[in-house]
Amino acid sequence: MRKLIVIPAEAGIQKIQNWIPIFMGMTEWKMKKIFHKHSAFFISASRLGVAASGGAWVAARQSAAMARRRLHSTFPSAFTLIELIITIAIAGIAILSLVMVFQESLKNMERQKGLQSANLLAEDLMNEIRSKKYVDSDFPTNFGAEAGETNRSLYDDVDDYNSWPPESPPKTIEGDVISNLSGFTWRAFVTNVAPTNFNASPACAPNSTDFKRITVVVSNTAIIVSNMSVVGRYD
Repeated sequence: MRKLIVIPAEAGIQKIQNWIPIFMGMTEWKMKKIFHKHSAFFISASRLGVAASGGAWVAARQSAAMARRRLHSTFPSAFTLIELIITIAIAGIAILSLVMVFQESLKNMERQKGLQSANLLAEDLMNEIRSKKYVDSDFPTNFGAEAGETNRSLYDDVDDYNSWPPESPPKTIEGDVISNLSGFTWRAFVTNVAPTNFNASPACAPNSTDFKRITVVVSNTAIIVSNMSVVGRYD
């Protein structure tokens, strides 16, 4: 049987106040365990007496509730800060990836634009060369530009272009610089080839066959484009 222990109310209240700081750091399970162990403790003093197992329990529960409120008001803020840091890190990685993809897209667009320009230049020069005679009738045994043919506007047969040095920036046959293509270099090679193998290397001796292979090369710092065509004496 449990005993009833009576102490003055003032002393009981002081004892409860001394217990409160301890209760502040306890879980509810721990507090129940303590009160179960000291369940015989009561405070009573006439009409002002208070039962410790009741009053102290109420005070302890209030203390625990206050502690829980402080806990709940502290940890959500810390958790939100962690979430913010993680969100910023993920956003940074995503933005960096998007920037890299965007830069690569710009590089690809620039490369495609350069490739298109190089192909147009190579086609233009190839058409110019193919429009010339197969051989200079005044100098049928000569291979390369004849005396006095110092620039493209004076070339009159296909193999004259074999003497033409690389040109940068590309110019029209009249000598005008082609706009927006200053970063390119172009040149041409002309050689005789056997009729059985137009791709043979090394090529045949000059004027030893009835076929000439024309190779046009256009390049800049990023790309090289090569265009090849064969013309015959009797085309």
